[in-house]
Amino acid sequence: MKINTPDFAHNIDHNGIKLFLAFMHRVASKRKEKEFEGHRYYIHASDVKYFVQNDVKTPGVYFGGYEKYFTFGKASDAMWMFEWKQQPTASQLEYDEPHLTAVWGYIIARDMFSDLSEDIDNGKIPEEQTRRINNIPDRQFFRYFGMK
Repeated sequence: MKINTPDFAHNIDHNGIKLFLAFMHRVASKRKEKEFEGHRYYIHASDVKYFVQNDVKTPGVYFGGYEKYFTFGKASDAMWMFEWKQQPTASQLEYDEPHLTAVWGYIIARDMFSDLSEDIDNGKIPEEQTRRINNIPDRQFFRYFGMK
C-alpha cells in the first residue's frame, strides 16, 4: 500500500514511525489552512503504541533525533502533543506489513466518517486554539484489553 509520507522519514528504519508521521502529515494537511507550523495536536499515548507496535513510555525513545522537523512530547502520561516545525515535503512510500496496513485502513475508515482532529475551545481566540486528534467518545483510536 502506498501512503503519502514526509520525505525526511523515508530513511527511518522503523516503518511504524514512518506511518505515524504519515498520519500526522495527513491530519495537518487535511485542515482548511494546511496547519503545519505553530499548531499543536494532542494524541492519546496508547494510540502511538499501535503505530510503533511496542509499549512506548515517552516519545523520545522512538521519535528523538528529528527535532528539526517536529516537537513531540508528553502533555501528561496519557496525552501527548505533536507540533510540526515546518511543512515537510511528502511523497508516496510503500508499506507492506500487514499490521501497518490494518492500522492505516482503520485510520482511513475513521477519517471517512469524521474529522480526525477537533478544536479545543478554551476561550482563546481562534489563532491560539490547539488541535486534538478526534477520538470521541473514549479519546483513543484503538481499544484494547489486558494491556497497560
